[in-house]
Amino acid sequence: MASGRVLDAKQFLGGSDNVLNIELLPEQTGSFQYDFGTDVSGYTFTSEYSSVLIDTLTYSVADGTPNYASSNVTGYFANIDGAGNSVGTVANDHIDDSDAVNGIVQFTIPKDRYANNGWITPSARTNVVLTILEFKWTDTVSTPNTTDSHRFTIVERFSPDRTPGDPSSANNPAEFTSIIIA
Repeated sequence: MASGRVLDAKQFLGGSDNVLNIELLPEQTGSFQYDFGTDVSGYTFTSEYSSVLIDTLTYSVADGTPNYASSNVTGYFANIDGAGNSVGTVANDHIDDSDAVNGIVQFTIPKDRYANNGWITPSARTNVVLTILEFKWTDTVSTPNTTDSHRFTIVERFSPDRTPGDPSSANNPAEFTSIIIA
């Protein structure tokens, strides 16, 4: 990171390995089935998320996927979990490991990830709220224990039942905190 510059989105995400980019309305969820191909009943599964604001977002002309090369992280949203924390924990009922003995685990991304029904601008390209969600699994049977994860970047989209507005505004119900990395 260069002195006096904000953290760019690519640096924040840490690369593209194990990252799935999706776009969701606040009220939408997404379900994913993981097939580990082996008994994972001795694993523990957890998931956490947080939301950040990026200044601009461009899209690949070839396939329409988000391109974070020129995006900067300008801040984050506190009070994700309602207790003032900037990280939310996905409830256990969104992780179904009832078939873990056969290696099958179902994971559902929760709705309303972005704090307190915060404002979203109808623009798809400026002041974009991005939720980063990590689904983690830890092999607690092996010694030493090993942890791996899969990350989702969720571009939060404007929905007609939400109040439109600038997410970086001081009046936003979501507690926005701007950041500058020196």
